[in-house]
Amino acid sequence: MRRTAILAVIIILTLTGSYLGKRLVSDPRLATTGSETQAYSRIVSLAPSITEMLFKLGLGDRIVGVTRFCKYPPEALSIKKVGGFYDPNYEAIIASKPDLVILSVEQHKTKRFLTSVGLNVLEVDHSTILGILDSLAEIGQACGIQQKALDAVIALNQRMDLVKNKTNGLPRPRVMISIARSMSSESLTDIYIAGDDAFYDEMIFLAGGVNAYRGKMKYPSVSSEGILKLDPDVIVDLVPETAEQDWKDEAILKDWQRFPDVEAVKEKRVHVFRQGFMVIPGPRFILTVEELARVIHPEVKWN
Repeated sequence: MRRTAILAVIIILTLTGSYLGKRLVSDPRLATTGSETQAYSRIVSLAPSITEMLFKLGLGDRIVGVTRFCKYPPEALSIKKVGGFYDPNYEAIIASKPDLVILSVEQHKTKRFLTSVGLNVLEVDHSTILGILDSLAEIGQACGIQQKALDAVIALNQRMDLVKNKTNGLPRPRVMISIARSMSSESLTDIYIAGDDAFYDEMIFLAGGVNAYRGKMKYPSVSSEGILKLDPDVIVDLVPETAEQDWKDEAILKDWQRFPDVEAVKEKRVHVFRQGFMVIPGPRFILTVEELARVIHPEVKWN
């Protein structure tokens, strides 16, 4: 099943000329064996990104269980909860009588248990944009909606190409994404940034920038001295936890005024992103790419 789905995506993306399509052709994960296609109809999702993908494909009515972290779309809130990402409720999963459980590659222990009790498991990798596109095709294949899944891949690919074409040939500003930090102290502390992580790296690159951090840690914690040394041209402060709190953008931006010598601060290129989807590696990644492109390249005329 996986081989058939991925090959279909290769054909589509190659025809549409995406650079991601060229990467797919040489992806080592193509050396996998498939299984007979089945139209699964009772699905348990064990990650928010997977739940979003199922709804995007019009499969919401087939979902019989989700995690307590699955809050989008709103319809997911009314679906039976089967625990969390790393602490699933196995009894609740089995009681849901699923014919397919979809989980992330990080959920190794969960996969081992569910397969040991005879449940069908589909493992997807959302750590990269390539993985997200792959899983759209895989889920579409499993649920008998291959064409709809491929249409979704095409649409995402076209939007990525639009951003790429608009920023082609432009200088690439150095971008630092703050993905977590203390919001309660009087000083800017405990700052974790997007580091050597393919998902954020790819989105920054697609949006016409380059990651200011070039080390080997996925989510490094940086000190004040570290930020001064990175000296990014653009800072993006992801603060989705403040979306429902009384935190004003002005107050959040004021925190960064502690670094007047950093290029992004001097040029007033610090931006607050509150949207929750920006920390969920699901099909709405394209919205993050488009928002990043707007702040990285404000000189471009964006629709």
